[in-house]
Amino acid sequence: MEITEQNKQKLWERQKGMCGLCGKKFDENKDNLDLNYYISNSNEDSMVNSINHITLVCTFCNQYLQNHQKNDDNLHIKKYYFPYSNFGDYSIEDSIRDLTEDIKLFEKAVKSSNEWRNAFNTVKEFNKIIYGLNLSREHHSEVYNLINSIQDILYKRQQEEHQKLESILIDNYNSLKQKIDYAIHNSELTNDFKEAREHLLVFQNEFKEVTLSKEHREELVSLLNKAFEDLNTRFARQKESYEMECSENYLILKKKIDDAIEIVKNSNDIRKARLVLINVQNEFKGLKLKKEQREEQYSRIQNAFEELNKQQQLEQQEYEKECAENYAKLTELVASSIEFSEITIIFKEAREKLIEAQNAIKNSKLKKDHREELFQKIRTAFDTLSERQNIERDSYDKECNDNYNMLKANIEGAIIFAQNSTNFKQARETLISAQNAIKGMRLKKEQREELYSNIRETFNELNRRQSEEREIFEKETSENFDKLNKRAEQISMEIEISNDFRQIRENLIAIQNELRIVKLKKEQRDELFNKIRSAFENFDKKRNEYKENIKKEKVEKLSNLLVNLEDKLVRIEDSISWDVKSLEFQKEKLAQINLMPESESQKAEVLKIIQSIEERIKDKQTSINEVKARILSIQAELNNL
Repeated sequence: MEITEQNKQKLWERQKGMCGLCGKKFDENKDNLDLNYYISNSNEDSMVNSINHITLVCTFCNQYLQNHQKNDDNLHIKKYYFPYSNFGDYSIEDSIRDLTEDIKLFEKAVKSSNEWRNAFNTVKEFNKIIYGLNLSREHHSEVYNLINSIQDILYKRQQEEHQKLESILIDNYNSLKQKIDYAIHNSELTNDFKEAREHLLVFQNEFKEVTLSKEHREELVSLLNKAFEDLNTRFARQKESYEMECSENYLILKKKIDDAIEIVKNSNDIRKARLVLINVQNEFKGLKLKKEQREEQYSRIQNAFEELNKQQQLEQQEYEKECAENYAKLTELVASSIEFSEITIIFKEAREKLIEAQNAIKNSKLKKDHREELFQKIRTAFDTLSERQNIERDSYDKECNDNYNMLKANIEGAIIFAQNSTNFKQARETLISAQNAIKGMRLKKEQREELYSNIRETFNELNRRQSEEREIFEKETSENFDKLNKRAEQISMEIEISNDFRQIRENLIAIQNELRIVKLKKEQRDELFNKIRSAFENFDKKRNEYKENIKKEKVEKLSNLLVNLEDKLVRIEDSISWDVKSLEFQKEKLAQINLMPESESQKAEVLKIIQSIEERIKDKQTSINEVKARILSIQAELNNL
């Protein structure tokens, strides 16, 4: 609506140049931009041109009023809102009536709504309005009772809401803390720091949007910050370890690449050299290296590959030349092998020649088309050889059948003989002879197996019969063994107590001869032979001991006799020595007597003594010779012993 200048002046004067809502003083300039005209109850047309429904308000209050109405289209701001408007037709009773009406409407709205936060703001506004109206104590008490009743409802709602909120806050805290604890635990265990950091950030962003108490929020923030700090510390340590590991890996890899490049330079086997480079190249996979280190060493590997490729191109040229030479040689070899296979009747040799040529092709360097060409010729030759061999096989089948019929008759005869013979050894030899006859004959597999099967069955029957015979043999051998064993033990006892060596020897020889002819098992015969040999040994030992004792006694007797003769010889020689001295004395005495006159009688006496001494010496000399001869005889006899 358009407000006249006259009404504007009236409004200014009525409100004393103040804002009707907040009491702010306007400038004297009526065109002040801060001055606004607010029309209350503007939906009533009858009141449009009355200044009693218009008030001056400042820009701030006008904006407040507009926003207030925008939030509630049904809201009608009444005159008691404007304590500084000085409405002429609006008494304090009117203010109390409108205020009480609005408070009751507000109370009704509060009871039907769960929104209590904005309601507290409305209560504050009502209190502010009541305070601005300067009501009497009676009116003030009546209005405040209504307001207090509303506040009680709001406080109760607030408490209920607070309890619900507390429960929600605790649930949010517990749920979020569990998630954060889990994320922190994982971050402490994992080495994937990026993933761990992302998980922590997810929960950090999540709890920003979750309602929490201040202390809970601070606690969770602290946990996350500590987890981030621990993660950063571990990341820094791992980064340091990573750089150290990169350096170590770089030096190790560089050494390997140096060695590989050296091998490539000195190797004549390109394939092996390439494999060495590939193996070293594979060392890069999973190896921790810095980007520049990896690129540096990878570049060296690529350069080595390029050098290897150049070398391979040169070798390829040599390879093609060698392939051409091999093709020419192998063409001649294949032609000669095929020619031999076409004219020979020895299929095995022909096949070996073709296989030899085939192997030569396999083991020679050739181009693929040349190899296929030569192999095709060999395959064709094999097919031709197989056709000829099939023709030969028909002849082979006839020969096999003829051999089968002949061998079958012979084997049947051998089987009949083996079935009826009691000489198992001869029967077995007959079957073995028939079996050996099969080995040298051409036969089909089933024919050979049939004949061998018949012989095996006969062998089994022969073994069965032989087993029955063996039981009888077992009994007889046991009896023979017991008998001969008893005799051997008896002879062993005789050896210990008797010196009739001749009879004992005859008994041993007799039982030894009997061992050769009676039925015994090999182990029984061996055991008895061992006992007889042991008995012979004991016999020889006993006899030798006996002879040794006889010899010892004889030696002792002869030795004593020899000692006596040697003593006798010494005594005779000593006696002769004395006789020689006595003879010399008598001869000296005779010489003295010869010088004396009339000494014939003395001379004769001395001569007689000399003669007697000489005869005694002669007899003693004879005795010495006899003793010496006897000593020599005894010594000879001792030597013979």
